[in-house]
Amino acid sequence: PIANDTQRDPSGPWTTASGEVRTRTYDSRVYAAASDAAMLRGEWSLVGTLDAFLTCECPSLYPLGPGVVQKTSCRGRDWWQLGNYTAGEPGSVGSFEPIQGLEDLFEQHLIDPGAFYASKDAEYPTLGTNATRRVNWGWARVDPASTQTLPREIVYNPAARTLEQRPLPELAALRERLEANVSRLGPLRLDSGVAKRAELRASFDVGLEHDRHLV
Repeated sequence: PIANDTQRDPSGPWTTASGEVRTRTYDSRVYAAASDAAMLRGEWSLVGTLDAFLTCECPSLYPLGPGVVQKTSCRGRDWWQLGNYTAGEPGSVGSFEPIQGLEDLFEQHLIDPGAFYASKDAEYPTLGTNATRRVNWGWARVDPASTQTLPREIVYNPAARTLEQRPLPELAALRERLEANVSRLGPLRLDSGVAKRAELRASFDVGLEHDRHLV
């Protein structure tokens, strides 16, 4: 909790036009601090409850594309919605409403249909530029004891009217390229410790002659 007698799962804070810093918790309640300095001192006060902030785990609120994304974790899955967030005056809960012409995006949409839950996101710099990006990590509920997913950048695709996820370019540094020529059928073995996971790109010289065809 961000303070005594508050609920769990506070979102990442955001700053309103008036300079007030806000956050929301699992139970749809909105809290505010008068400034960045007040936030760092832990001087949060309850503003109220905003019903449009769904009661869900690991909530997040951030601007993206034509509006603001509300990310939530409910019913064993992670979801996103796109809407208009208006902060209102200091001390008010504000509003979160559908965007005209994009009302269907105000409904909850799955982030990942797999064993993915309780993700958290934050704004990070983009290497080599002054731009920032929204990066998300999730809880992958896989054997033997679960793990964290690789980081994903979240972007809005206006043509498809949806949020997209893509691997960070930095992940390419984790890959190595191994080339091998195989002259006959048989196993292609890797030395111990070379890779725990591998992708294979293969090309074949099938030796076609005359009118023979490969089916």
